[in-house]
Amino acid sequence: MQNENDFWFQDARTMRGIMETVMDIWNFDWIVAQPTMYIGLSRQLFPDRRSFGWMGWMPEHLAETGDALAAVESMRGGTFMLLQERMMNLKKPDIEACNRAEAHLLDHGVLKMLG
Repeated sequence: MQNENDFWFQDARTMRGIMETVMDIWNFDWIVAQPTMYIGLSRQLFPDRRSFGWMGWMPEHLAETGDALAAVESMRGGTFMLLQERMMNLKKPDIEACNRAEAHLLDHGVLKMLG
């Protein structure tokens, strides 16, 4: 996702559907939707770990959102996670929310190291 002109930018259902379709084709152990510049500007909380973003899926089970995620639900033997209904942007409140989500995932042992 490059910017707000991308057709799915504000529609969580559409982006989730795209994620599920991609999962029908390839096997993943981590999939996220996030602005490309989140990584490019090194905004993730833990540079040596996977980043989160607006929404994602992992094969591990996570039952609680804490105050970091808007929703988690069982999906395809793992967990679908949503940061918030609208797409995150690169403004401070959304970066902080995403960083809280990454800390939450790390605290639950599911934010794996890169590589």
